[in-house]
Amino acid sequence: IGDVVGLGKTITACAIAKIYETTYASSTLVICPANLQDMWRKYAIKYDLKVDIMSMSKPIDVDGLELYVAKIEGTTPDALRSMGDDIKNKSDDVVALIAGVNGEKANLVAVCGKNAIAKGVKAGDLVREIAKLAGGGGGGRPDSAMAGAKDISKLDDAIAAVEQTVKSLIK
Repeated sequence: IGDVVGLGKTITACAIAKIYETTYASSTLVICPANLQDMWRKYAIKYDLKVDIMSMSKPIDVDGLELYVAKIEGTTPDALRSMGDDIKNKSDDVVALIAGVNGEKANLVAVCGKNAIAKGVKAGDLVREIAKLAGGGGGGRPDSAMAGAKDISKLDDAIAAVEQTVKSLIK
């Protein structure tokens, strides 16, 4: 479900999320501007919804690559992988890092399109460097990788370092 300010569809979206949850025994991914995340959390509690709430930045152009960075509350590693795959399939120029926080645990997924890999930006390297900044570690393939972050108090600072890290990886 995508949500933006002022279109009056949030309550309808809540109903759709509840139907989806009941029918498929699954949570719904809500993608909204950062300023609507708190509102969605309140609706999730009010209507007893199983939702993953995500705010995705607009892509940042880094040497012709489309960099996406997001942080999601209450999601699973499998959901992060799936989101990463969806983003990676958008373009060969994509680089994305998604952080998922679930309680006191955080996981990171990084994905890179083939043009990003050709420029030297590999998902395994990116996720490893960002995870280190939050006391964690991990890695994976050039196109898709995961890591854990042990110190979630450092996660926001680690996420803030993504753009500079991508720049440093470009050859």
